[in-house]
Amino acid sequence: MSLELGHPIRHHLFRMRFTEMNEIYWFMILRSFALSLIGIFVPIFLYKANFGVSNIFLYYISLYFFEFIFEYIAARFMKLRGPKHSMILSLPFLIIHIWQLITLSQFHWSPLVLAVPLSIALAFFWEGYHYDFSRSKHTAKTTREVGKIFIAMTLIGAAAPLIGGLIATYFGTRPLLIIVIVLLILGSLVLLRTKDRNFRKGKFDISKVSLANIDKHLVSYAGLGWETVSTGQIWPLFLFFIISSYSGIGLITSVTILISILVTYWVSRRADKGKRAGYLRSGSILNGFVCVLQVFVETVVQAFAVNVGRSLAQSVFKPPFDSEYYLHADEESRSEYIYIMESTVDISRLVFHIIMYVLSLSFSLHVVLVVGLIMGAFGSLLVSFMPAAKCEICGEIENKKITIQRRMA
Repeated sequence: MSLELGHPIRHHLFRMRFTEMNEIYWFMILRSFALSLIGIFVPIFLYKANFGVSNIFLYYISLYFFEFIFEYIAARFMKLRGPKHSMILSLPFLIIHIWQLITLSQFHWSPLVLAVPLSIALAFFWEGYHYDFSRSKHTAKTTREVGKIFIAMTLIGAAAPLIGGLIATYFGTRPLLIIVIVLLILGSLVLLRTKDRNFRKGKFDISKVSLANIDKHLVSYAGLGWETVSTGQIWPLFLFFIISSYSGIGLITSVTILISILVTYWVSRRADKGKRAGYLRSGSILNGFVCVLQVFVETVVQAFAVNVGRSLAQSVFKPPFDSEYYLHADEESRSEYIYIMESTVDISRLVFHIIMYVLSLSFSLHVVLVVGLIMGAFGSLLVSFMPAAKCEICGEIENKKITIQRRMA
């Protein structure tokens, strides 16, 4: 996965209620808030630091290539030592990467050197977290609980982009990055207080999962990779040429996060009643349409309107998508399924940025960003390929039987 605004918030949500230890929950709050302070500004920071457009795309190519390589190492480590150890191991590498951003103008890090520490951090964190997350949920109320905790976390973290934007605008990006490092260290101290429990070591064997059985899962998750890259990396750069300030971008992002709360609440209460797949499909298609509209944005008002529309569409499809992901992990060999899915999203993002890099050699930045936004829209449409989990299908069949029996009575 990537260092994006929505992504950490979206996946750190079960901790409030289902965590085995409260310390992990507080770690997730600190990590999510810290990364939300800077996530949306990283591509802008690189651009303003004269990193070069082609180098920015080379950085992301290196990031996802090495994250793909380290996924296997991280998956085997997690299987031997436990998900919590994997998450803890990711923190030093994440801090090293942020230190590299702070010293970029001093040491002129190459795209490759800048990307490697973050690729290790992301691989080890998401392999551990997805495993821990998927085994902690309550199957029958998955989407509803995701929605409730998403709302709580949104209220806590919605101000992060605005706060980060204000700090970057008035004090510079270096103080902002230092604050993020401090928050991550505090989070690690909290996490170190406890040990992995209810974890059994096992042998990591990819052959336990048949690719033919999860082909639609792979297409859907690859599409989500394109959508999140377009939202978290391409759109901020595109937006920067319209608003031209960290604080303005942070304000728009924070406000649109808050607007999505009501939609999330409504969807999460209905999706677990056999309608999860419907919301996933309709929301991803609507989001694809809104992503196309981003191409035509020229004013701050238009940017705000499109951001609101995309935020609402994502609130419709992302909670059901997350639920399906973890319910499918229950149906397969958990660690192997997560590894294959994470490797797939790494490859999809790698392909995305290779295309961006090739285009950047011949076309203007505006043209490249427009193509990236359209690719994100296409990726959003692919998200709708995610099939319903078996437990959901069985639930629908049972509900239909009950309805027929009631009508015959």
